[in-house]
Amino acid sequence: MRNIESGSAGMDDDAPAAKHGGGLPRVSRKRTLWRTITTIPVLAGVLLVFTFLAAGPLQGLDRALNRDWSSFIMPSWRPFIENVLDPIAGQAVAVPILGIIAVCVSWARRSWRPFLVACLAEFLIVGFVGWFKVLMARQSPELGDPAFFHGGIFKNAWLGISYPSGHASEAVLLYGVMVYLLLRYGYLTRRAYRVLVGVVILITVMTVVDSFYLGWHWATDLIGGCIAGALVLRVTEWADDVMPTKIIRAVRYSKHDKIRRLARYTRYLEP
Repeated sequence: MRNIESGSAGMDDDAPAAKHGGGLPRVSRKRTLWRTITTIPVLAGVLLVFTFLAAGPLQGLDRALNRDWSSFIMPSWRPFIENVLDPIAGQAVAVPILGIIAVCVSWARRSWRPFLVACLAEFLIVGFVGWFKVLMARQSPELGDPAFFHGGIFKNAWLGISYPSGHASEAVLLYGVMVYLLLRYGYLTRRAYRVLVGVVILITVMTVVDSFYLGWHWATDLIGGCIAGALVLRVTEWADDVMPTKIIRAVRYSKHDKIRRLARYTRYLEP
């Protein structure tokens, strides 16, 4: 996710404005390390390696952790978790929220660009993650077989495409893109940015825990889903960076612009 210290987009282009004072903002070693390990090549490599592990050595762990947790851990909470908490990361909830934020930001910036970025994120989550799930053809824990290529959408319908978890991917990507749009094209303070990042982390953790608690995914499905969501989020940010600014320009629009326009107009009215 873009660094909060880079600021909002500039007045004439989509690149983040430089910090006042001429120099570049100082970047800590921890932040530099975080940027390095969350680059597209690194995340793609991690997803590939973890998929190989999930297809082989980690299947014993998946079997060991697969229990009917909801039958002896807060069984009375299952309806609430299943019908209220779990859908938060689903398409029915996350996509409308993302759409509202994208439309509002696009309207405020007088540009289609933020809306197109949101559409790209939805296209990638359905195209890449959905294609990956179909290719892996892994049965869900309800069928009892964690092996890859033993399921399939035509054989077991939705129960045959368990890896990676779509809910975990959507929690990271869709809510992460919401924060990205507000940061890149909005006017977030440092505190607001940290709070929203915390909300995304909370939703992701909650999604992983409740999907595991309900027995809908193997443990490695959920971890793989988080990695896949982070990868697609980085790809979305990269695509936004390389999108030609001269074709789809985001124009800065704020109360300060209104004040400048009013001051410019009043000068013509002076006697």
